Amino acid sequence: MYDSVTQKVNHSKNKKEKVVRRCVKGYATEALSHREMRFSGILRSILFLFSKFQTNIIYLLLFISMPVFSYMDYPYGVGFQIIHLPLLPIDNVNPGKGKFSARVNVRQINVWSIQSNRFITDGEEGQLEPSLRYALTDDSQVGFSVPIAGRGGGFLDHSIEIFHRSTGVTQGQRDSYPRNRFNVSYEPLAPYYPLLDQDIISAYFIRNYDLRTYPRNTNDPPVFFPSQEDQLRKMVVNQYFPYLNEYKTEDSIGSYDAVTFANPKFYFQSTVLKGNFLYDKITMGTQAKIPVRTIELIGTSGLDLSVFAVYHKDWFNGKINWKFGISYSYFETQKFRNLDLQRNQWTFRPSLVYNLSEHWKFHFEYVYYASPILRWNRLSVPTHQIGLGVSRRFDDYNLQFALFENILTYSNTPDIGFLISLEKFNLNLL
Repeated sequence: MYDSVTQKVNHSKNKKEKVVRRCVKGYATEALSHREMRFSGILRSILFLFSKFQTNIIYLLLFISMPVFSYMDYPYGVGFQIIHLPLLPIDNVNPGKGKFSARVNVRQINVWSIQSNRFITDGEEGQLEPSLRYALTDDSQVGFSVPIAGRGGGFLDHSIEIFHRSTGVTQGQRDSYPRNRFNVSYEPLAPYYPLLDQDIISAYFIRNYDLRTYPRNTNDPPVFFPSQEDQLRKMVVNQYFPYLNEYKTEDSIGSYDAVTFANPKFYFQSTVLKGNFLYDKITMGTQAKIPVRTIELIGTSGLDLSVFAVYHKDWFNGKINWKFGISYSYFETQKFRNLDLQRNQWTFRPSLVYNLSEHWKFHFEYVYYASPILRWNRLSVPTHQIGLGVSRRFDDYNLQFALFENILTYSNTPDIGFLISLEKFNLNLL
């Protein structure tokens, strides 16, 4: 009796299990709830699609999850301040073998720096730089950009002065000069003023403590030395500054607004090492800035070349991405008017990207490079700048906003810069 009941129970359980198995296979639905049936159908569909298009789906998932960890596309300098723009380490996201990626950058950069008896650089530069990249493989890519730059007095001076006043930051004599006016001027004979001035003491105080306009006017300290028409002065001028007029002590860049093409740039980038407990990957590449002859200090002559390497490491399961880039550059031109320029330059660029969410990212980077200008006092000190930005991913698009500031040294770096960048991935142009 007991065995008979047990057999019936077991038979009933086996029957139910068979029903459940049939339901999972899709042959029956009576024994499953509506939610279970829906889940079972979705699961079967996913498994079928995955088995059918396994390779394509893997590539698609890798692309969707691919982090956008590019450096912020900002030059960290303008030509009318430092002549040679640094060729920075770059690290662009690979769009996938055979794919193109296009980017458009819009920048506005404000410059203010002054040193008594030596120089003034005052102005703004707006830049529009479209670029295109092509992935030769999943690890290697090539690209180029053709920037358009416009320089002039700009429009940010008043806003910057208000910000300085409200935060207690010194104006650095900015408010003593006309706003929104382009003005770049150098005094090449400044080291020799003690030899050329008739009254050394009074000239010293006048030159160092009296503000003057650039270019000079008749109310400024003396522009030439009528009492010093002797062999010593002629020897100094002819030896060190033979291209200057006999009494000229100031060399100024034309104070006019201008818009023209800047130097095109080409680059190659490749991932050379992957997967190590010390690093996630290391990329290397080379970059070239092509000489052009356009408006002075927007497009520059001379072929400039660089090699670069970038170290990558992810922390906290990819929440934070750390990069450290280094580049070594060679500049063909070593002279601009009376300014001697560096032949070589090292650049260092550490960067952090913090993933705020699946779509939002926060960017921070620091850039250091030796000044391209030699022996010109504050214009020749090393530069320090930082950049802060946020980016938002929209399907195949990436939109970025960023702000850039100089720190520690202020005479040969922009006062402030802004960037808006829009990039389109996964272009099929071939």
